[in-house]
Amino acid sequence: MVSYVFKRLVACIPVLLVVSIIVFLAMRLLPGDPIDALYPAEASVSEETRALLRESLGLNSPLPIQYGRWLLRLTSGDLGTSIRLRRPIAPLLLERARATATLVLGSTTLALLLAIPLGILAALNRGNVTDRAVTITALLGLSIPEFALGTFLALLFGVWLNWFPTIGDLVLPVLTQGLVMTGLLVRNIRATVIDQLSQDYVRTARGKGLRSTYVQLRHVLPNALPIILSLLAAVVGYALGGAIVVEQIFAWPGLGLLLFEAISLRDYPVVQSVVLFTALSYVVVNLIVDILRATLDIRLRTY
Repeated sequence: MVSYVFKRLVACIPVLLVVSIIVFLAMRLLPGDPIDALYPAEASVSEETRALLRESLGLNSPLPIQYGRWLLRLTSGDLGTSIRLRRPIAPLLLERARATATLVLGSTTLALLLAIPLGILAALNRGNVTDRAVTITALLGLSIPEFALGTFLALLFGVWLNWFPTIGDLVLPVLTQGLVMTGLLVRNIRATVIDQLSQDYVRTARGKGLRSTYVQLRHVLPNALPIILSLLAAVVGYALGGAIVVEQIFAWPGLGLLLFEAISLRDYPVVQSVVLFTALSYVVVNLIVDILRATLDIRLRTY
């Protein structure tokens, strides 16, 4: 097991390197730079001062040298300093990561609590009214963009009903992201359970006279669980990527909001650190899910 984990972590190093190169170049291709973003043309800052600031930040160096310096700092655990906030990035990243982790954990829990029973219910009632109702509801969840759903929920629960705050509160962000994730999960869980119900072992168990409920709980669900875990990894990755939209709508102080603000003001070190940290988080989540799948399904234990 330890050897397997070590190999997977080593294998993710090239992936993270590619991600770091892409985000580094993408930020430099955007028009303007941090100095122009911090001090617009109408600001009373002379060109000499701007040039000195660029020099102090290393922005005048060739791109390969800038990337090499950043990578060298990363190897020593130094994420640098935010150009906009003038504070070290590492504690800022951890502070915002806790908020995003809370959002992702809450929305994932909500999605699982809704999607697993709904997906199983639809599969067990395949083709009837219940199945169609669940499927249509899931399609609606997939079709409505997060920003539209979040805006509607903010108006409904925050303005019209006045149940929850619309700014800085966790309930509405979790509800928004959880409902979208539910739509993603329900259809896949339904398809997975239907596939398991058509397997030979289910027909054999029923042929022995075992009750349908027993077969479903004892055989179908345990065999579907590893596949559901794989879906969960994909959904968590989606939640990490979609956090920027939800956090922006509800001003939730997580990595998504931090990334949006940093991109707006060309805060290169913060953008690079957030994207790299998010990519690393996704790799770790997939690794954990793979280990859990291998633990549950003996056919996957190849390490």
